[in-house]
Amino acid sequence: MAGESICIACREPAPHHVKTADKQIRRVEVIDGETRRPLIMLPTVDLCEAHFKAMVDDKFYFGWCDDELCRRWGTSGDRSPYGEPYRELRYR
Repeated sequence: MAGESICIACREPAPHHVKTADKQIRRVEVIDGETRRPLIMLPTVDLCEAHFKAMVDDKFYFGWCDDELCRRWGTSGDRSPYGEPYRELRYR
């Protein structure tokens, strides 16, 4: 179904949309030799029922990959499709 949210961990439908405690990160960018550190707002974390319950029970941790080709949520500790590890962020 178009527009339906999917779980970041298992790709099942995601009825839960979690806002992280770490709502922003600083991204280091070098443009024309000048280093910039813009503040980036992170999207909500979409979770299925099972992964939401596991997160609440401290059995599932998610993370963010900020690689230029990635910029997505995934399971903390795993490597993103682009090889960068997902950086764990707090949800409380």
